[in-house]
Amino acid sequence: MGEYCRYVAMFDKFFRSASMASTYKPMFVRALADVGGHDRDDLIGRRWIHLGGGRVRLDLDFVAVRLAKYYWDMDAAFEVRHTPERMADHKNPWHDIAIIKIVRKQQRRERKDLITKTINGMDDEILSSHQRMCEEIRSVLSQIKPPTLKDLASDGMAAFRAEVVDAMQEVLDHLRTDMPDLYAWNKDEHHIEFDEDLLDFMKDAAGTVKAASCHLLARKLEQINPSARLVSTMTNASDDIDATLEDMRRLSDKIRPDPMRAVINGERAPAEQAADLSVLIRQNSA
Repeated sequence: MGEYCRYVAMFDKFFRSASMASTYKPMFVRALADVGGHDRDDLIGRRWIHLGGGRVRLDLDFVAVRLAKYYWDMDAAFEVRHTPERMADHKNPWHDIAIIKIVRKQQRRERKDLITKTINGMDDEILSSHQRMCEEIRSVLSQIKPPTLKDLASDGMAAFRAEVVDAMQEVLDHLRTDMPDLYAWNKDEHHIEFDEDLLDFMKDAAGTVKAASCHLLARKLEQINPSARLVSTMTNASDDIDATLEDMRRLSDKIRPDPMRAVINGERAPAEQAADLSVLIRQNSA
């Protein structure tokens, strides 16, 4: 129970006072929350969770596929920046965080491969008409959808995941400033280690942690991007996006850091504090 309360305090502090230059931190925390499902056969990336001796070694591919999915979906639906313009390359005003550039590079690579495949499959009649070729290619490209988590976790995406893992180095270091005891990490390794107690905490708290992360993300995006752009992009949001900004707003009304802070700052015994948080978690995960 003591460890449970330790994680409550740790995440409460993060959601209240985390310093962020970009949107990486809340998205990393949201991805990490999925370790709570480590005992589920259908968990994408379960093979990257290794238990032993009371410790967990988590290969960073587990987080990479989730970060890639979040950012790929957001980039496909919204024209929003993820880092302040003052930190961007002024020769390219839409220069953004590394993972966005990696995602866009992968998108271009896949479009190029699809165009080549489409042209190779055309019959002579279509090839003889430039207009029909363009129409066919536009039709095929319009059907492209963001990859699923399962797609991103496949062996064919290993090189892409490696790029995402490399892009995560900075957030891995900076997140320990906010939560130094959350995990251990060596810059030369592509995994993090933490206590097995975190699995139990996330099994109960994943819904709340994800909701609070979305709230933090929405606040950061509103700071970085003009409000008018956020409103227009939310209006045109696609239903198949994992978490639209509108969803994030609703979640921020449903679970804010304040109730969690009240649990921590109460004058009650640790067991009662944890029990209160459990109720809060169940309410916001329903």
